[in-house]
Amino acid sequence: MQSFIGGVVAFKVLPRPQFSTLQQGIFPIYFTMQTALPAILALTFPGQSTVLGRSASGYKGVLLDENRYSVLTPIAIMFITALSNLVYFGPTTTRIMRERKHQGMGDVH
Repeated sequence: MQSFIGGVVAFKVLPRPQFSTLQQGIFPIYFTMQTALPAILALTFPGQSTVLGRSASGYKGVLLDENRYSVLTPIAIMFITALSNLVYFGPTTTRIMRERKHQGMGDVH
């Protein structure tokens, strides 16, 4: 919710340099959480209750063959895309914003 409302409001009311500073502070935290949470999800996977008991939980349950497409694939996709935001897209965007600011385009809204 904060991203959809707060980001739009901040973009509308803050001058571009202040908005850029805000984004440079928020995005690393956001991308770190976005990367860590799928890993935590995999480590705390509850398993399934069955008639015969309970299937494996935690990362062992995530790695079971029967969970490959319904659990492992979505968690892996979340982790990989979040990691790419953290290590590539976030820093690249920050670098481009800094270059743009140095080119004198930073205060145009």
